[in-house]
Amino acid sequence: MKKIFKVIFIILPLILASTGVIEFIHYLRGGGVTRNPYMSVLSVVVFYALAIRNILAFNKENE
Repeated sequence: MKKIFKVIFIILPLILASTGVIEFIHYLRGGGVTRNPYMSVLSVVVFYALAIRNILAFNKENE
């Protein structure tokens, strides 16, 4: 059960970061966006960093 939550905490930031990438690409193509494009890029960086941190913590715990 504990590992399921850890996997969720790895997948969820990746999904959120991918959403930011999609919205930024939509902005670059000239479509209307719901957020500031700079905030989209910032959220991508933060959520990818969070996912990488969770992956590293998960791997370190499994060693």
